[in-house]
Amino acid sequence: GLGIALFAFDCSSNLIPIVVEMEGDNTRRNGALVITVTTTITTVTYVVTGIFGFLSFGAQTDGNILNNYPPTDVLINVMRAIMAVNIA
Repeated sequence: GLGIALFAFDCSSNLIPIVVEMEGDNTRRNGALVITVTTTITTVTYVVTGIFGFLSFGAQTDGNILNNYPPTDVLINVMRAIMAVNIA
């Protein structure tokens, strides 16, 4: 729930490496543009996932959409592993 949402929008840990890699384009305006675009992409991704999760499972939609799928689904188990590695 909330922990995943906060982790998804945690841009500060990636900010310095991104600014360093921008080289000559690392102005305050370009940095703000990068942050705005990436946060917008993240927001849209989460909203679309939430909408399709609700359309698939209705009121029984769990806070973690992956919990709605059976433990025998191979693709979903791969996604669970990716989430575990990403959060760890």
